[in-house]
Amino acid sequence: MQMQQKEIKMNFSDNFLFENIKDGDFQKMMCCFTPKIENFKKNQIVCDFGKNPGIVGIIREGTAITVRNGINGNRTILESLEEGDIFGEAFTVCDKLSDGIFVICEEDCQVMFMDYRNILHRCSSGCQAHNRLLENFFYMLARRSVMLSRRVELLSRRTIRDKILCYLSMESCSQKTRKIRLPMSLSNLSDYLCVDRSAMMREIKKLNDEGIIKSEKKFITILDNSIDEDI
Repeated sequence: MQMQQKEIKMNFSDNFLFENIKDGDFQKMMCCFTPKIENFKKNQIVCDFGKNPGIVGIIREGTAITVRNGINGNRTILESLEEGDIFGEAFTVCDKLSDGIFVICEEDCQVMFMDYRNILHRCSSGCQAHNRLLENFFYMLARRSVMLSRRVELLSRRTIRDKILCYLSMESCSQKTRKIRLPMSLSNLSDYLCVDRSAMMREIKKLNDEGIIKSEKKFITILDNSIDEDI
């Protein structure tokens, strides 16, 4: 257990869930929470929320995606996850919506799992920093609500072109740059936008040819300053 605590100490005070929590208090929490750290390979399922609705995970290394598999076999990507991102917090308060939702590795990942009950309920040690942890946790739920409303706005766009431009505008705002690093592959982006991949690639090519964007592998630069005004 001592060895695991040393590993957990790496940069986790920078995670939003533990924001404004001192390292000493963080370490005490880890002793109380007894988190589990696991390694996963690319394309491996990290979590099936239908079977594990009470689990909260933090990406320590690598990237992953949250996916919903529909009854008809269609796959929808709900979000992309990078180092430091948290998943599963929404299902701790509403597990009835968790069936068919998975977290899958985009690349090799290391993940720390915690039982949500350890977050929501103060331990017998009465950690003073737990109130701050709860504030951070519920603020994260509020942020999740905002993210979902943005997703609805994105999917409400009528054309593939408008969906692409809306997505790029949102990512530009989030990343605070007009040169956007795509957090997922183009194949996964088409699933995220709920559009056909070939049709999406044609629209991206048109936007390149029109000088509106410039795409280079994992990066897309917005060249047209009017995009933010139109979206």
